[in-house]
Amino acid sequence: EDFFPRKTVHMEMSPGVAGAANLHSFDESCEDTFSTTISDDSGKAAAAAAQLSRSELVSMLFYILDADGDLALRSQEMRAFAEQTGFQGAASDWVKAYASICDLRNVDAADGFDASQFGELVNDLAEDNACYCTHADLGRILVAVAEKGQCRQRLDEMLAASLAAKAVSVWLRGCCRKEHRLKWRMLGPLEGHKNPSVCKRCAQAIPRREGRYSCIPCRHSVCISCFSQRKDLDAS
Repeated sequence: EDFFPRKTVHMEMSPGVAGAANLHSFDESCEDTFSTTISDDSGKAAAAAAQLSRSELVSMLFYILDADGDLALRSQEMRAFAEQTGFQGAASDWVKAYASICDLRNVDAADGFDASQFGELVNDLAEDNACYCTHADLGRILVAVAEKGQCRQRLDEMLAASLAAKAVSVWLRGCCRKEHRLKWRMLGPLEGHKNPSVCKRCAQAIPRREGRYSCIPCRHSVCISCFSQRKDLDAS
């Protein structure tokens, strides 16, 4: 019996976000690259979540669903997810639906889904898998589950830590906020007269005759001094 209206709401598994919080203290200039402040607005939280990879989102979703923290999703925890992917039945219907899902995925219903099994479930493109999710919907589902479970603050902290870690990674690779490689260049004779370049790191004006590292499409420039500091950060 199909308790899920057909609705495509893709996830991949990866290591969790443990350790990302250690990078959250990275200097405030990271905020120009990726905002690490999550507002109480659900839309903004979903937008922040959308900046993350699918693997990061599925990892967060698993831990947000894992209300008792035992690293396994059993019947009630899985129902919280199922309701966001189309399940509309009563409690008695869910008992049957959960048993069916476990049977199809070769999962012991009493043990529940571990992180790997959950990832395989939501990443399965099979037509008969109603739990498959697109990346676009993951942020919405993540925020909805967190709010319903009254663990929104926990989600905000996880999002902030992951975005801070991503900002550090992007900066150490010498990229702009859209992850384009910054390239050394000098301004041409007609450039920079009306609109002087400002370093995105230190907010200081970059003299016209001084080289800089830039992403022209994103209008993102960094002075030589700030760009060279990446080596010191990487070494630390």
